[in-house]
Amino acid sequence: MIRSSTTNVRKLPWAMLSYNTVGFFSLTFLALLLLQDVSEAYTTDGNNATIAQEWRSSSIDSSLASSQSLSQYQHHRQPVSFYVMGDTPYKPKESILLINQLKEVYQDKHLSFIFHVGDLMRKSDCREWRYQHASNVLFGKGRTTPTLLSQNVTTTTSYSTGSSGGGVPVLVLPGDNDWLECPNRTFAFGQFKRHLIVENPSMQYIDESHHFSRQAKRVENFVLWKDEILFFGLNMLGRRDGLWKRRYELNIQWFLFQFNKYYNATTTSTTTPTSTAPEQQPQQQNIRLIVIVAHSAAARPVYHFIRKFTVHKNIPVLFLNGNGHVYTMTQEREKFVKIQLDRGGFAPPLKVQVYGDECTNAPTRASNSSSSSNTTNATATIVSLFSGLVCIDRRLMETSTRTKNEG
Repeated sequence: MIRSSTTNVRKLPWAMLSYNTVGFFSLTFLALLLLQDVSEAYTTDGNNATIAQEWRSSSIDSSLASSQSLSQYQHHRQPVSFYVMGDTPYKPKESILLINQLKEVYQDKHLSFIFHVGDLMRKSDCREWRYQHASNVLFGKGRTTPTLLSQNVTTTTSYSTGSSGGGVPVLVLPGDNDWLECPNRTFAFGQFKRHLIVENPSMQYIDESHHFSRQAKRVENFVLWKDEILFFGLNMLGRRDGLWKRRYELNIQWFLFQFNKYYNATTTSTTTPTSTAPEQQPQQQNIRLIVIVAHSAAARPVYHFIRKFTVHKNIPVLFLNGNGHVYTMTQEREKFVKIQLDRGGFAPPLKVQVYGDECTNAPTRASNSSSSSNTTNATATIVSLFSGLVCIDRRLMETSTRTKNEG
């Protein structure tokens, strides 16, 4: 009996160990399955990836929805308006139309920036005067060009100052037509750089609070800051050339470096290693919105990287691009909205207002879609995004269309 009791005592620990081991490996297996599901949300595109990631962040988003209401934005910020356009002017009448549109844009008392996302001319029409002409129209330099001379029209400086008497920065990105589609790409980019970047007179309106910077290796890429809104301008084109991989790598490096700098900002000053000049490090602040302007979303490696990288940061992202020539609004994720602009000759610049009150009674863009992309050719002239933080306003179209028909 003693031996039997001893034997039972010896067997008991092994039985318990076997039970615990099975339980441990079972829990480990379930944990690995959950990690795999979350990982797939970052590495794949499609409905399942979106649903998995939205499920993961839904509890965070719902808890913050009330704190990020429109009323709170209005209490501590003045409205910030900016306008975005692209794929214009191709023809003389489009130059005249754009001048008239800009005159109206400059009447916006909250105007902060104007962006052009590229394609300043038709494909292969890359003569030097074309770049100078685009510069004259966009910056209001008041010079004549061969095209406008034929119609006895000159640009004027009257529209380059706003209702308050001051100007705003006008920032231009290259499109395929301005560079890659040109017979001599080196010459074309040199002309773009000279007339639209180096000799940009609107840069005088950039001040220290904007923390403006250009990437040293790709000077067309830029970043700036305005009232907790982080703006990026990226050279993303609709087609590829022999150097596209390196260009995409530099885009991603620039985005990551600048995002982390602002996301982890301190009160100290620093010199940016990839910047063209020393700049002051921004003080610790929240990033309430990221705005990205680019010529095309067809630069898929860059676009997908940004979309996946920002989703778990819980920061709304507004991506604005041209090249498609037809207005669409695509909700990639709950806090990632992509807008493709109309071609400039057919529609006016798109107005975007942040912290404004114009969206109080505006239709709200649905944000609970379970599909990977929710695309619409929205006909509403004013739409609210991100719980009223952003207002998309197309009402300038009414005046622009009337001016176009009268012209």
